[in-house]
Amino acid sequence: MPGVTLFGVVDVFGDGGDSDSVSIDVFRENPDGSLGASVGSTTSSTRSCAEPETRINGQMRVLGFYSIIVPTEVPLIIRTQGDLWTPMYAYGFAVPNAGVVANVTLPCGTVVENGFEHRLLAMSVPEYQTLPLLAGLTEGVRGAIVMGEVHDCSDTRLTWAQVGVGGNPASRVYFNSFPDDPLPVSDRSQGTSPLGLFAGFEIARGPVDLTAIGYVDPGTTSLGSYHAFAFPGAVTYVTLQGLRAWQTP
Repeated sequence: MPGVTLFGVVDVFGDGGDSDSVSIDVFRENPDGSLGASVGSTTSSTRSCAEPETRINGQMRVLGFYSIIVPTEVPLIIRTQGDLWTPMYAYGFAVPNAGVVANVTLPCGTVVENGFEHRLLAMSVPEYQTLPLLAGLTEGVRGAIVMGEVHDCSDTRLTWAQVGVGGNPASRVYFNSFPDDPLPVSDRSQGTSPLGLFAGFEIARGPVDLTAIGYVDPGTTSLGSYHAFAFPGAVTYVTLQGLRAWQTP
């Protein structure tokens, strides 16, 4: 299938303002997890097709809209960044041919020949600086942060998953259960909360392996693994969701 229009809004991890003017760069994924060839770039905008969001504290935030042409059935790395946003590299995503919708109408009324909706994620600079402190690293962030979510095959976040993060992290944590304010919980040793979130802090630049397991009667089972890449001064964000089509069994 030729390229399709990937579209949606840029969500915000934790605290942060409107996700306007977020730079979005899409790359193919190299076998070692590093950035491959550039697919294209765009910028989010709150001036059209945007999505208002009411947070649990009653405050309003506007999520900027984006659209970009990408290939299907190819593992992609999607980077979000900006003046107010820490570079964030999202892994574990490919547009499936089976999910592409023909003649889809975008939220602002534009019709595209083939489209696929996908929410991106951005992290504000203050959020990036705060998370390591909450994870017990008193000197703050120095190396890379590698984090993400554990999902099942229906794309539902999983509770009680145990996640291994390579790269010898100085701190490895799971998060609380509050979607509006996801924070590390250093003593949550039993695994992920209903948000499915995990993180490893202060990891050196280079390839990093992640793997998740969980209990499914009558015993433990693999919940997925991924070979990504850690970037100092940035966040690597991996969605673990079983064995992907592009992964070798």
